[in-house]
Amino acid sequence: KIGSWRLRTTKKNRRCVEEIECIRAYIAKVFNHNAPVNANKKYTSMCRARKYSGVVSLVCVALAVILLVVSINSASKNQQIDGIKYAHLTAFSREVTIGEAFDDFFADGKWEAYTEDSYQFVKFSGTCSYYGESAKMVVTFEYVDDDSFEVKKMVIDGESLGLLEMSAVLEVIFDSYGE
Repeated sequence: KIGSWRLRTTKKNRRCVEEIECIRAYIAKVFNHNAPVNANKKYTSMCRARKYSGVVSLVCVALAVILLVVSINSASKNQQIDGIKYAHLTAFSREVTIGEAFDDFFADGKWEAYTEDSYQFVKFSGTCSYYGESAKMVVTFEYVDDDSFEVKKMVIDGESLGLLEMSAVLEVIFDSYGE
């Protein structure tokens, strides 16, 4: 706002405002030599501000795009995790979901989704009692397509389990639900 005039912010108007502000500074300096305004310094700072306003706008747009991509990616990973957690391994139970059974059986359970070589995986890690001792177990699920998945591998304290062992462990996990 200059006086009672209100200017739209176009490039031409911004330059006019800069000129008016500099002229005002010169006039203030003429009438009051002790005025704290240096007109040349003021003009230089306005030019610098004009120059960097485009950079600031570009940085803001870039940050907004990055945040959007991160939030979309995060939502996608949450969908992958939920797809496993709320699914059933019907060979072991038609009533209890994987998430319910795993959260009940394991302590400190953690779910994580990731993509590797265009394959989508969901990894669950937690601690459990294995032969009377505390052990860390990692179960990896692989999405075969959008709606189906398979238990890709199970690792207990760094040792991979075979298919029969995996089946036996899953049976124990689902059978112990609610105990």
